[in-house]
Amino acid sequence: MEKQTSSPLIVKLSVELKQMILSNLPDVLSLRSAALSCRALYDALLSAETIITTRVLLNQVDFDVLPEANITQEAFRLEPCTEEGIQNFIERRLHKRQPPPGSWRLRDAVPMAKLHACVGELASQFIATAATKSPVWGTRPATRAEVSRIERAMYWFETFCNLFRGFEKSNPRLLKQLWSVYFLNFSPWENEQLACVHDYLVQAVYPAFNDIAEHDIAWGEFRVEYGDQRDSIFIQYILSLGLQMIRKISKAKTYEAR
Repeated sequence: MEKQTSSPLIVKLSVELKQMILSNLPDVLSLRSAALSCRALYDALLSAETIITTRVLLNQVDFDVLPEANITQEAFRLEPCTEEGIQNFIERRLHKRQPPPGSWRLRDAVPMAKLHACVGELASQFIATAATKSPVWGTRPATRAEVSRIERAMYWFETFCNLFRGFEKSNPRLLKQLWSVYFLNFSPWENEQLACVHDYLVQAVYPAFNDIAEHDIAWGEFRVEYGDQRDSIFIQYILSLGLQMIRKISKAKTYEAR
């Protein structure tokens, strides 16, 4: 393996300047790449890892969105996804919404940063799509507050997927009861935003889904239906895989990639 070398200029900088450079990076993945690029930056990060990582995470994730981003990660780590576990999570993290932690280490911030990159991309696409349908949105760029609302709705969608994707029970009545408990923690307008995000994501996966449904022999044997029914069990299964898989599917442009 090739040994890392540091730029002579970087080596000559004081540790405080190196840390200042790292703290002003735009996102956590750039911070990780910078730290791995040379020993000097790696050592500078290690000596103030929590402070630098927290600052960079706040550079990437808007403070108004950070609580939702953190809750989504906690839902992802919830195991096992039992009825009691889901109810306790909803009670602790949604019914009584808590502020996010005040600091992060790099290993904890990286998964959050990866998901936020996906959330940001999908939110931008949502805005672009809405702009083509709304004369109001088409005449001005979205404000930071509007972007944050969309990103929060994306996170609530992902939290829902994380909680119920691995749910152990197959009782439809119990499942619907838990769904109701989840959505009751949001205001009517927040649930409207969630519904808009859901419908947009359905439209995002339609092209790839219908292409496979129309041409794949195995799907035909199992009678996988294609069309534009947003409540299709097949479409809902794809959505349950989460935002990162939805983005991957929506970006696939060829039959082979899909």
